[in-house]
Amino acid sequence: MSNYLHARVWLALVLMLGAGSGCRVLQTADHPAVLVQSDAAEQARIEAVIALALEAPAVNISAEALTTSSTLIIESEQLRHGGQRLQGRVLSRPEHFQLLINGSRCMLLHVETQRRHALQEVRCRAHEP
Repeated sequence: MSNYLHARVWLALVLMLGAGSGCRVLQTADHPAVLVQSDAAEQARIEAVIALALEAPAVNISAEALTTSSTLIIESEQLRHGGQRLQGRVLSRPEHFQLLINGSRCMLLHVETQRRHALQEVRCRAHEP
């Protein structure tokens, strides 16, 4: 066998073995996260992302939201008349969100739709419950 043909066979074998031996692009996984430090600006960014996800005009969350737990539950606001809550049942279900980190990127997962929403200028860290 000539050197040229031998080199081509060798190269073909190396490429075939390399393709099947786990030479893949590494992907990082999502991990539950909590906010590193929650301030008014970060809270406003998170509220805006949630409002967009829910197609709602506005959403209010607690200042402590997502600081000790990666989950957030949003319930519909009670109907009011003249400042008083109206009696009756709220028939809509609560919406669930989970704060995730992937690499250094923070995002909110809307559990019901499985859509991920990137959080710009929000700092979070991995959280093990």
